[in-house]
Amino acid sequence: MNEHVDTVKRRSEDNWHLDKRVPIAIIVTFVLTMTAQSVIFAYGYGVLNEKVQHQQAAINKMNDVMPRLVRMETLMEGVLITLKEVRNDLRSSNVRDLKQKGTKK
Repeated sequence: MNEHVDTVKRRSEDNWHLDKRVPIAIIVTFVLTMTAQSVIFAYGYGVLNEKVQHQQAAINKMNDVMPRLVRMETLMEGVLITLKEVRNDLRSSNVRDLKQKGTKK
């Protein structure tokens, strides 16, 4: 029975409690600190959330532009092929013209 009383007594001593001798300044400091931390956390979360939304908008804009860029690249490849053909045709016709001018002299 004595052990049971000791266990109950120890449990009551282990529990946290606020004594009347704790100065009010410590309690106010603790409450203000917790409030300040909460406000700073909320502000930081808001700033971070705003940055994420901004990045998401930028990604959405890039996703809208991507198909147009692919089409432009395909068109440019076609233009380059056509330019090479034109250059080759011009070179071959210049060679023929030079040969014909050379034989006329």
